[in-house]
Amino acid sequence: MQEDNMTVVQWCGQWFTANRHKWNSNTEGGYRNLICSHLLPNIGNAALSGLTEQAVTDFYDNLRSHGPGVRSIWCIHLLLRRPALRLYLRSMTLARNTPS
Repeated sequence: MQEDNMTVVQWCGQWFTANRHKWNSNTEGGYRNLICSHLLPNIGNAALSGLTEQAVTDFYDNLRSHGPGVRSIWCIHLLLRRPALRLYLRSMTLARNTPS
């Protein structure tokens, strides 16, 4: 699969699998719950390359009005800020904005 077609669900799966050995069972279960209950149903099918600031803002707004409590939303936010995802999004932005 080309990286520019990677979806949020694919990235979450790779990130979770690569890191789950680092966590205790409570942390693993917490991440799994946040991913499966909130990220995947709402923005899981979104391509990372199309995950704009507005799309994420709309996702947070939807969570605030129909979703979990403030603490869970904060944890989801921290998950979306993971270094690997930030680097991926930054590299895609640079690739799209580099003059030919």
